Amino acid sequence: MRRLWIHNPKLEWDDPIPKEDHQKWANFFQDLSEMEKIKVNRCTKPKEATGNPVLVIFSDGSNDAYGGCTYASYRWRLLNGDHETNLILSKNRLAPSKKLSVDRIELCGAVLNKRLKTTITEQCRYRFEKCYHITDSQIVHSMVQKESYGFNTFAAVRVGEIQEGTNTKDWYWTASEFSVADLLTRGSKPNDIGMNSKWQKGPDFLKLPESEWPITKTYLEQQIRINTIKLEVSSPAIQTNPTDTLASRINIEKYSNYKKLLRVKARILAMYKKELKPTL
Repeated sequence: MRRLWIHNPKLEWDDPIPKEDHQKWANFFQDLSEMEKIKVNRCTKPKEATGNPVLVIFSDGSNDAYGGCTYASYRWRLLNGDHETNLILSKNRLAPSKKLSVDRIELCGAVLNKRLKTTITEQCRYRFEKCYHITDSQIVHSMVQKESYGFNTFAAVRVGEIQEGTNTKDWYWTASEFSVADLLTRGSKPNDIGMNSKWQKGPDFLKLPESEWPITKTYLEQQIRINTIKLEVSSPAIQTNPTDTLASRINIEKYSNYKKLLRVKARILAMYKKELKPTL
C-alpha cells in the first residue's frame, strides 16, 4: 500500500492497480490464504523443562521495516541436556516514507528490542536467568555502549531510552546470517514460518552452549560512522565574548538600501551617546 501511494501519488481508491504492481498484489493475497495453515505452540515451556529460562531478543532494520524488528525466545534446559527455544513475542513497523539511513532504522529497531523486553518481563510470570539483546548492526551495538550526550537529538533520545531500560552489558552483536529478525524486515513466505521453522524455534546456534554462540560484545569506538549518525565533537565549545562595538551591532549584509543603513546607523549612534552620557 505504501509503495503504491509513494510511486503513484495521484492514484485514487477506485483506480486500477498499475500493471507493474498487480502481480505483487496477487502473490500477496495468495500467500495470505496460506496463513490459515500455520500452527504455533500454545505453551512456550516444554513439559520436561527445569530451571529458569533465558530471554533472547533479536532486532534488525531495513529500508522497508520501521525501526527494525524484534524476535524473542525462551531457551530451556531439558532433563536430557538439550535446549529448546520458542517464540514469545514479535513486533515490526514500516519505515517512514521519508528516507532514513539504515543505521537510524536499525537504532529504532533496537528501541523496539528494549520495549519488547520491558513488556515481556512485566507481563510474563517466568523469571529469566539472563537476557540477551542481539543486533546485527555494529553501529547500533557501539552506540548503546556510549553515553547518549555525545549524539545528535535523534540518536541521543533513542540511545538514552535503551540505556535506561536495559543493561548495556546484555547487548551483543552477531552477523546478519544468524539474526532471525531478518525475516521481519524483509518478509517471508508462510511456508517458512511454520511450527518447526527457524522463525518459531529461533536460529540453530541457540541449541548450542552459550559459550559457542556466534555473538560478541566487543565494542570499538571506530565502529561508529560519523557520516551516518552524527557524533558531535566531545570537546566543549569555547565561548567567546566579542567586544561590544558599533561594528558588531550593525550587519551591513542585511541592508540592500544605503539610506536605510544610514538611518539605522544614526539611531545606534544616538543610543551610544545616551549610554556614554554621565549621570548626575
